[in-house]
Amino acid sequence: MSNNIGERIKEKREELGVSQAELAKLCGWPTASRLGNYESGTRRVSAEDAAVLAEVLKVTPSYLLFGDAGSVIYSNFEYPICNAVNLLSPADSTFNKSNLEKLQSTVKAGQQAFWFEVTGHSMTSPLGLKPSFPDGMMILCDPDIPPTHGDFCLIELKQEREIAFKKFSKEDGQVWLEPLNTSPRYQTLPLSDSIRVIGKILSACWPPRFFI
Repeated sequence: MSNNIGERIKEKREELGVSQAELAKLCGWPTASRLGNYESGTRRVSAEDAAVLAEVLKVTPSYLLFGDAGSVIYSNFEYPICNAVNLLSPADSTFNKSNLEKLQSTVKAGQQAFWFEVTGHSMTSPLGLKPSFPDGMMILCDPDIPPTHGDFCLIELKQEREIAFKKFSKEDGQVWLEPLNTSPRYQTLPLSDSIRVIGKILSACWPPRFFI
């Protein structure tokens, strides 16, 4: 367990897969400076703010303030598993997510969130490096959260009519979509009008069938 309030806040925030700015927005705070000060320990967490943070982070104020492990709240959320055909369907099609198989997660995401199975090896990091997303892993995508520098995202290659998984990077005003696999067969793509960013990746896991 983390030793202080700031570490516990940061730990739970990272489990949700959100940035300081995103968590601040969920708490109704105008900027992330207050949260940054809380995580660094330079500002004392008030009881009122602890209650707000606890509700968003799905723990109790007692856990944040005192580290009471028995006060952690674990919630399970279900999200549909989508494939490329589903995501490439026109918006006015009869595609209905409610008919799809569901997979649980402790991460709370938006109403449009869904799971997607990684295919191929472009996001498999060199041996020993993390993070790594091998073929067959499930990733949780939230279309309601736009990715920022350093996040992972799901994209649509419009001309090829393909779905791809990349790292979202920004340098000198240009957005790049990068693979984790360093093999020359996997290329970095500049974000252009021919690419649609579907959403930010919040979490990843192996599907239950891998343990049967």
